[in-house]
Amino acid sequence: ARIETPAAGQIQAHVNTNITLRCLTSGKPEPDVLWGLNNQVVSNTSATIIRGVHQETITLVGLAPSSAGQWVCRANNSAGVIVSPPTVVVVQEPPPAVTSLRELSRTSSSIEIAWLIPGTGNSPLTNITVDYATGSDTNFTMPFTTQLVVLQRNVTNLSPFTAYRFRVTLHNAVGAGAPGISLQFMTCAAAPSAAREVTVRTASASSLSVTWLPPATPNGQLLMYQVVRFPSLSPGEMTSSVVTSESLMVTGLDVYTQYSFTVRAFSADSCNGDQPLPGLVTSPATGRTGEQIPLGPPRNVTTTSNEDGSLLVSWLAPRAELLRGQLTSFRLYFRPTLEAALADYEPVPVSVGEPSEDGRYSYHLRNIAAGTAYDIKVQAYTGAGGGPNSTVVPAETQAVTTSSGSSAGRVAGIVVGCVCGVLVIIAVFLVCKHHRRSADSTDKGKLYDTEDGWQGETETTRASSSAGGGRQQRKNGRTDYDDEEEDDREYQRQQQQKKKKKKENEYVGNIPEAPKLPPQAATPQYSSPPSQQQRPASVDLVEQVPEWLQKEVKTKRESERRERGESPRIVRPPKAPAVDMLEKTETFDQGASAQARVDLNDYDY
Repeated sequence: ARIETPAAGQIQAHVNTNITLRCLTSGKPEPDVLWGLNNQVVSNTSATIIRGVHQETITLVGLAPSSAGQWVCRANNSAGVIVSPPTVVVVQEPPPAVTSLRELSRTSSSIEIAWLIPGTGNSPLTNITVDYATGSDTNFTMPFTTQLVVLQRNVTNLSPFTAYRFRVTLHNAVGAGAPGISLQFMTCAAAPSAAREVTVRTASASSLSVTWLPPATPNGQLLMYQVVRFPSLSPGEMTSSVVTSESLMVTGLDVYTQYSFTVRAFSADSCNGDQPLPGLVTSPATGRTGEQIPLGPPRNVTTTSNEDGSLLVSWLAPRAELLRGQLTSFRLYFRPTLEAALADYEPVPVSVGEPSEDGRYSYHLRNIAAGTAYDIKVQAYTGAGGGPNSTVVPAETQAVTTSSGSSAGRVAGIVVGCVCGVLVIIAVFLVCKHHRRSADSTDKGKLYDTEDGWQGETETTRASSSAGGGRQQRKNGRTDYDDEEEDDREYQRQQQQKKKKKKENEYVGNIPEAPKLPPQAATPQYSSPPSQQQRPASVDLVEQVPEWLQKEVKTKRESERRERGESPRIVRPPKAPAVDMLEKTETFDQGASAQARVDLNDYDY
């Protein structure tokens, strides 16, 4: 008996495939055939056996690694037993998984790993694949394949300070073996990128606040920041500060000074004992400390007197090192020199414009008195307030004349003069009108005791008077102003008629007390009616009307009214004093002379 095999006496087959072995026999009687694998009898349960004439076949379905080995067939009859030469069946399968993996070296961008090959799967290895993923990523999407069968590999182009998981897969003719176990390794740290958004803010007049954001790619564990400060506009000493946070308060700076700051981040070198790895330096960020009031006053204040009575004041700003802020405005103060002890300075705000070529500021002080001495001083202001005043500078405005005055001044003077003239004319007119009305009111009914009888005081009444016709003579001697008097008398008569219905023959008399004489004037006393004598030419005294004279005049008036058929006269007391200065003089029997003027018609009799 024999097994029909290739010449090599070996059959190679991939796992999970089918193969058929055929055993050829001959003899009498026909022998029985048995199959054996590695000295073990193979039954029908483990393979498909088909018996034929002079041959027998066995088919191995779904070849498994357990089917590999030496196969023989054994022919047995009554004549004896014969065994065929063995046929080797080789089952080829994928390589096994790599379980031994280790790190040989690493940098910030590469890791070198090594492994051991556990087997080939009865088929030569064709290539090896190294897969890796970052962190906890379970998707190995970054294969690194080599066509060489090696035991180590340096994986490059990795990110700094990043954890990677690696695995190795073997390949043969059958296919890829099972993936090996994954192990994690981390690259070294690298220098960080630059800090972001550096901002400088004003904290006070002597401090600045600096803030920033961490680097976008720290490339490791951030260790610290280095902040460098230096003056922006002038060369100066550079000062460095080291902080671990993303902010810094810088104090002790000069007032209203601009500074620049740069920031550099440092990472810890994880592969070299956490030594600092310097990152990139940021671009300078600038900031200015706050303002304060100036320490120095405006300088070199001068004044120029103009022909129109104004003053041109000019000055220099405080020195730059004493200004301590942005110059925002000036304030000019002035007051008359002669009123220094009484008047306060008047402030005039002055905006900051463009100075002249020599750096001077100026202001035209107008609407001040001409020909007057003034005290002038100037104060400078920053955003924090006003500084000290300059030295007081004396100045004197020029006297403005008509010929040299400005046309505007002349026009203003003419207008003011005209207005004042009109007001004076109106005042004189009102005074004259009031005086004339007072005189007319006083003249009506005033009588003098003369040689010819009682008559009115006015010259017109005197010229037309005759004995016994006092009131009628006054009517005949009307003046141009008597119309108003007639209206007054008509009004009084109407009032009397109304009162007459209520109270007939009622007599009301009320003579107000005459004003007292001045202390230096002597008041003559009378005991009997004086004789009619020549009147003096002037009046110097004020005389109080004697009671006997009042009664006599009252009686005479009542007689005249009864003769004319009139009712008793009722007149309210006048507003004016009852005693006034006389223009006539009466001389009495006692030899005393008095000048008295009595308005007898304005009283009630």
